[in-house]
Amino acid sequence: MGLSGTYTFYAAYVDEGENPLTDPSALQSNIAEVSTTLSDEPPLIPVIDCVAVLPAPLNLYATPEDSQIIIRWDDVMGASSYMVYWQASDGSRDSVSVGAPSYVHGGLTNGITYSYEVAAIDATGVEGVSSLQVDAIPKAGEKPPAAPIASSVEPSDAKVIFTWQTVTGADSYIVYWQTAGGAVENLSVSDNTFTHNGLVNGTTYIYWVTAVSVMGLESSSSASLNAIPQASTSKFGNGQSGEDNAHYLPPVPLSPDFIDENASIY
Repeated sequence: MGLSGTYTFYAAYVDEGENPLTDPSALQSNIAEVSTTLSDEPPLIPVIDCVAVLPAPLNLYATPEDSQIIIRWDDVMGASSYMVYWQASDGSRDSVSVGAPSYVHGGLTNGITYSYEVAAIDATGVEGVSSLQVDAIPKAGEKPPAAPIASSVEPSDAKVIFTWQTVTGADSYIVYWQTAGGAVENLSVSDNTFTHNGLVNGTTYIYWVTAVSVMGLESSSSASLNAIPQASTSKFGNGQSGEDNAHYLPPVPLSPDFIDENASIY
């Protein structure tokens, strides 16, 4: 048997344990009345028109550069275009439609944070689920240091000392050298001078140098300088150094005819 029909319900507040049907004074409020109609028919089920949308693009990442940010993401199957949404920490915001899974956002202000989301659009123009947000801050790119100015080369016996002016912003230097027609060699140094030992005397050595920043950016080269190491030679055979020999005169023997017998000899 069904329960269809009209029903009336009553409600009131009464003292605990009292029956208002036998003792009307137990009522402590007005009587509320409500009527409703029940049916044995099953309720109607609403029909919802479901539309399939494209999934969110994956692996969205942003590469900041000087005054621009490059956005890339994985391609979504079935996407005919993409909507790129961005907003900046200064309050500006906008969106742009692109046909490929990348976007170069130029003309930006360095030092400002930019946030991005991307959604795929299908062939019917329906926009899919938005990607996760990524942030990036464009900044001016570092430039390499200025080229060093070569100062001098000082050749000596099997050795050359190469010197250049220090460069602002340089963390180190790379010294290059080669002999005529020989292979180029190099060595990293931290100071603005390089002592090259173990050379072949009489051979021409060519030197130049570059400056390197702390980020590893290398400058253009300095002008090159040539040097020929030479063995040191002495013009005197008395074992004295060249500087000492410049003031050295050998003793001259005296003839016995010029010796004074009364002279004192020390």
